[in-house]
Amino acid sequence: MAEDRRDTKGFEPPPWERAAFEELRRKREAAAADRDLSEAVDALRTGTEEPAERQAPPSGPEPEVSAPAPMRAEPPAESLAEEPAAPEKPALEEHRVTAMLAELAALEPQPMRELWMVEVGAGVFLALLGLSVLVWGLVGGARAVSSPEAAPFALVMIVFGASFIALGLWLGRRGLRNRGVG
Repeated sequence: MAEDRRDTKGFEPPPWERAAFEELRRKREAAAADRDLSEAVDALRTGTEEPAERQAPPSGPEPEVSAPAPMRAEPPAESLAEEPAAPEKPALEEHRVTAMLAELAALEPQPMRELWMVEVGAGVFLALLGLSVLVWGLVGGARAVSSPEAAPFALVMIVFGASFIALGLWLGRRGLRNRGVG
């Protein structure tokens, strides 16, 4: 199993990045071709030896080529220096994008804006209901002195009354905040 891990293949780009790697390879080849062409032109102008003579392969049997060399994830520094960086063009001007977003915000419906009175009314109703249940639980707790079996029921009513009050206050505050108050 350890031997399987050691047998690594050359770098293979993921399928979703193959196009980018192919484009990078084409750019490198084009840059190399331009560089060779410019060297040939310079050699002809200066009258020195031709680039073909400088780059002549050694005589002898030609070595057998097996597989292409794997591409590296990062391009070499020399190829980056030769490729001029193209200035990025903004797709849309910033003020146009802001204007389009403002128009979309104006067209978007806001259904909760009109229901603020319902939310506030329901919050007031729940708070009053919770207050009455809380008072009823307090009165039941005071009477529970004579009957110990009623104490847990009084405690449950107090907890539910406080919960209704908290829910009513939260709902009312939310409705007022949707209205723009607070």
